[in-house]
Order: sequence, then C-alpha cells, then structure tokens
Amino acid sequence: MRNLTVRFSLMSALALFSCMIVVGAGVGIFALGRANQATEYVHQLAQRTLVINDAYKDTTRTRAAQTRVYATAMEKGDPAVAEAAYKSAQASYERGLKFVEEFAKLPDLDGQDPAIKTELIESAKVLNDHLKQADTLLKAGDVAAYSTLNTK
Repeated sequence: MRNLTVRFSLMSALALFSCMIVVGAGVGIFALGRANQATEYVHQLAQRTLVINDAYKDTTRTRAAQTRVYATAMEKGDPAVAEAAYKSAQASYERGLKFVEEFAKLPDLDGQDPAIKTELIESAKVLNDHLKQADTLLKAGDVAAYSTLNTK
C-alpha cells in the first residue's frame, strides 16, 4: 500500500466509479425493457377487457330499450316511443355483436386460459340469442311471451 501513488489511487477510484455507472446503466436499460414489456401486456389486457365490457354494456342498453318497448305496449302508449326504442335496441344490439366478434378475433395472450375466452364468447352468443328472441316477440306484440322469456 505504501507504493501506491496519489495519482494511481485517484485513477483507481475514478475507474471504480466509471464501472459502477456502466453497470447501473445496464441494469437500468434492462429494467426499462422489462417495464415496456409489462406495460404492453397490461395494454393488451385492458384492450380485451374494454371490448368485452363494451359488448356487455350494449346488451344492457338493448335490454333497456326492449323494456321501454314493453312498457309502452303494456300502457298502450305512443307508437312513436316504441319505434324509437326499437331503433335504439337494434343499434345497440348490432354494436354488441360487433364487439363480441372483435373480442373473438383477438389473439390469446401468453398465460391466458383459452377456456375463459371461449366461455365469454359462448355466453355472449347465448345472451344475444335471448335478446333476438325478445326483439322478435316484442315486434310481434306478444308481451306475455316476452315477460315469460325474461323470467326464465
């Protein structure tokens, strides 16, 4: 230790700090890459969640419009109100079908259970079939059958 010069000691300290900076930068770049991957994965999950949620919201809107038609028919209300509700129900029904199709076309994610996606798609199809039957009954003016369908 006595043979070390001040110059060598300072250069060694500078080299040590430089190595620490390079290692820290490497770890930071690695962490940034992992964070980007995680962010992309969360974005893909959010995209799928939003699409299936939009499909569900549109089935709810369809149901609400059908309820307006039902209430109008039961109260012998204004046919213009019923017609507007039919149009609203049809528009939200078609939008919901598009969202279900869009969700079905999305590729599976790593680690995703394909059975869950299949169940969501199948349940959405059953619900949309139910809504179509309800629409058919309401257009035919069969409010009793509509009421029975809704209590299943």
